[in-house]
Amino acid sequence: MIAALIPDAEPLVGAFRAQLDPTARRGLGAHVTLVYPFVEPAAVAGATVAALRDTVAAVPAFTCTFGELRWFGDKVLWLAPDAVAAFGGSRSASGRRSRSCSSTTARSSRT
Repeated sequence: MIAALIPDAEPLVGAFRAQLDPTARRGLGAHVTLVYPFVEPAAVAGATVAALRDTVAAVPAFTCTFGELRWFGDKVLWLAPDAVAAFGGSRSASGRRSRSCSSTTARSSRT
């Protein structure tokens, strides 16, 4: 998973996440998931992280408000960002990097 951390939301949602979200219990703070799945954790190397960091660093900072509750199916409640288009830049950039990392990992595992 590639996620944008939203630390300012933690005081508002932390208690709910601690109770309902397994990723919170594993230490992941309030976030917006940009790409899921990414690559298997064992396949993530320092070069993968560096390339991803360089890719999303080019996306300008933006302000976002989470003003609406929505559901994924009937099991996942989430806060919808008002700046969906702004997250799109990060998501597109990281998604391109994800596909690049996945294909590199696939080629490496076949050789």
